[in-house]
Amino acid sequence: MHRVVNLVAEDILQVLRPQLCWSRFWTKNLCSVESSPRLHLAIMAPPYFDYVMDGTKTIESRFTKVRCAPYQKVRRGDVILLKPTGRGVLGLAYVETSQFYEIERGDLQFIRKKFGDAIRPASPDFWEDRKSARYASLIGVSNVVNLNAIRVSKKDRRGWVVIE
Repeated sequence: MHRVVNLVAEDILQVLRPQLCWSRFWTKNLCSVESSPRLHLAIMAPPYFDYVMDGTKTIESRFTKVRCAPYQKVRRGDVILLKPTGRGVLGLAYVETSQFYEIERGDLQFIRKKFGDAIRPASPDFWEDRKSARYASLIGVSNVVNLNAIRVSKKDRRGWVVIE
């Protein structure tokens, strides 16, 4: 049975902490009383969720035409709830790095060359499909773990939510 959780940080932490306190890393960064990291919810289309979970995708990238989360909203030490499209939250990742680009001529090619392997494009059209993007958020993730499914109460179409 899945518990439905509102997008409120403390509610989510109450559900997450018992699942993760076996890990020394997550005990330090999520389970201790003094740790209260900023949380994010990332909705991930297939196969990107699987790539993050198996460790072959170490940079979560978001390319947008407008300034919206996660652009300049995520930083080292934040925690990302990983939710495959149409399912509950099934994974968790720690933010190691965050880099943001206001894309100008040549920037997409630079991003592709420097970060392409870590972004792990799923199709040959990946870069072509992002040619009209004006903003890029590149988020280096680590300490990825599987979770027992957590259903979150989210009714809009945003692919990234900063949880306050």
